Order: sequence, then C-alpha cells, then structure tokens
Amino acid sequence: MTILYFVMASESAFSAVETFRGKIGNIHMNSTVDGRGLCIRMVPAISDTYACLYKNNTLYKEISALALTAYVTGAECSITSYARPAGFVSLDLLDCY
Repeated sequence: MTILYFVMASESAFSAVETFRGKIGNIHMNSTVDGRGLCIRMVPAISDTYACLYKNNTLYKEISALALTAYVTGAECSITSYARPAGFVSLDLLDCY
C-alpha cells in the first residue's frame, strides 16, 4: 500500500511525503556510492525502486539496526520518505512491528 500526502515545506512550497508498508524483502549495500548506507526493497514493492538510508540521517545506526533486525525476523514495517534523491526513496523514518 502506498499513501501519498503533502506537508507544508515553506510558505510557498509543498513537498510530497510518501509512506510504504510491507516486509523487507531484500537489503542492498554499495560502498561505491558516497554518503549512502543500506538500501531495501519492500514486499509489496515500493514502486519498483529501493528505499535508501543516507549517512546524514541522525538515526543512521539505529535505523540500520532496525532494518536488519526486521529483515531477519520478517517483521512488518512502515517507511516514510520526504525526498527521492537519485531516483531512490529516502529512508527517513522506519517503524517495524
């Protein structure tokens, strides 16, 4: 399921916020992409792309650990993204249960 809604980014501009729910089906890591950590694919799919965690996220270590644990245990997760750098969903918030 994909939910698309908008939040006020400034007085004159709006930014799209995307939320995705499902299980983490695949984890991808690529050391050649500077500033990017793990990327995940969800089941059901996130519109045929990855959600990637960038190293400038203040909760980088915690979100990485939660994603890896959720992948191993098969937990359901919800991802919230505020941007799509380089065509990938930015993994900004992760909630698993």
